[in-house]
Amino acid sequence: MVVAELDYGAKISQKAKENLEKLYQFVDIVQVIPFDIECAKIFGTIKSKLRRLGKPTGEVDALIAATAMVHGAVLVTASKKHFENIEGLKVEAWPIG
Repeated sequence: MVVAELDYGAKISQKAKENLEKLYQFVDIVQVIPFDIECAKIFGTIKSKLRRLGKPTGEVDALIAATAMVHGAVLVTASKKHFENIEGLKVEAWPIG
């Protein structure tokens, strides 16, 4: 999902070809973590809890959060606010640029 978002962002950027090349050079050297049935279960938990609290989050943000939680990863983002209501998620804010 993160790769999908980055691919989309690269394609709509002013330097699409250059950014796509950089993205896939990066993807070639990192481990891409799969979204599996355990991630799907955590996704459902996240979405349902936040809905009950009246603090819904975006579909993609919940998918990314669930994947990070299942794999015990720290979610690194420039948009920490998108994830602040997800209980148990480890988030680290990194500035853009």
